[in-house]
Amino acid sequence: MKNQFKGRHFTSEIILFCLRWYLQSPLSYQQVADLVTERGFAVNKSTVWRWVQHYAPKLRYKLTKYLKSSTTVHHYDETYIKIRGKLRYLYRAIDSNGNTLDFILSVKKDKSSAIQFLKRVLSQDHVARPGTIVTDKNPSYSAAIKFLKAAKMLKSNLRHVKYKRKNNILEADHRFVKRRIRYSLWFQEFHCAQRTIAGYESMHMIRKGQVRYVGKNDPISQKRFVQNIFGAAA
Repeated sequence: MKNQFKGRHFTSEIILFCLRWYLQSPLSYQQVADLVTERGFAVNKSTVWRWVQHYAPKLRYKLTKYLKSSTTVHHYDETYIKIRGKLRYLYRAIDSNGNTLDFILSVKKDKSSAIQFLKRVLSQDHVARPGTIVTDKNPSYSAAIKFLKAAKMLKSNLRHVKYKRKNNILEADHRFVKRRIRYSLWFQEFHCAQRTIAGYESMHMIRKGQVRYVGKNDPISQKRFVQNIFGAAA
């Protein structure tokens, strides 16, 4: 396996320690840097930021092949976040077991964004072809589903449930990501937000027990899993 940490001034153990704690806990970059500094390694908060920007997208990419297969009931919704004071939209989808299907960050909330998101979800290897899709009454989802049915990317007899209360499971799942974003004091750049949120979502999937061979309430197995997929010593 290619060395993922070549040229770094710190060991893989320290880097992944910072990565995991920042992505999974309501801590700032400065607080994570302080945790490491108290253990005898002087790390600057800007260094932690650079590690997150570099390794968070890699974590999301490497995680894909270990995800459990989804159910055929999908829940779709979007929530807003602020980037440099402007509202942007985080599209998210989970299955009936609460497992994350995928997510994208979008500038707009419209038909083209909904189509792009549904296509992305359906392209994932761990996502089963849906028999039911649950959304709120946002008309862009109805238009996107109609478009994908015509393109034969969705079943013609697919059931589309447009009822907000049916999506409470997804509304509750939004809380983890929104809480982490609030502690980050929002974002200043769109591409930085994309990378960081990819890390938040990845650690959320790992902690939910969505990854094969990793326990839902087993932080030791979660730590070893992250080390192993990066080729670091467990």
